Amino acid sequence: MLDFVIQMAFMASLAVIVYMLARAMPRVAEQFWEEDQPKSSLDRFLERIPLERIDIALHQILIKMLRKSKIVILKIDNAINEYLEQLKKKSGSSGHKEHMDLLSGNGNGKELPPEDPEELKEE
Repeated sequence: MLDFVIQMAFMASLAVIVYMLARAMPRVAEQFWEEDQPKSSLDRFLERIPLERIDIALHQILIKMLRKSKIVILKIDNAINEYLEQLKKKSGSSGHKEHMDLLSGNGNGKELPPEDPEELKEE
C-alpha cells in the first residue's frame, strides 16, 4: 500500500511539472516569434493553404463514414438476429431439452448424484 501511495505522489508531482511547463510554453513561443524574420517561400505557401476549410471537409467526410458504418453494423446485426430466430424455430422446444440433458452430467459422462437427501436414502 505504501508503494502505491508513493507512486501516486510521484505521478501527481510529475503531472504538476508538466502542467507548469505547458503554461510557460506559450510565453516562450511568443517571445521567439516576436522578432521580425523574413518569411520563406515555404511559410508563404503554408499560409495560403485553407486549413479551416480542409478541416471542415474532413470532419464532414468522417461524419458520413461513421453514419454509413453504423448502418452497415445495424444491417449485420439484423441479419444475425434473423438467422438466430430461424435456428430457434428449426430447433423448436426439443433443442432446449437436449441442451438440458447435456448439462445434467458431471462432464465425465456420469450422472450427477441427486441433491435431495431422501432420494439418496432410497438408493
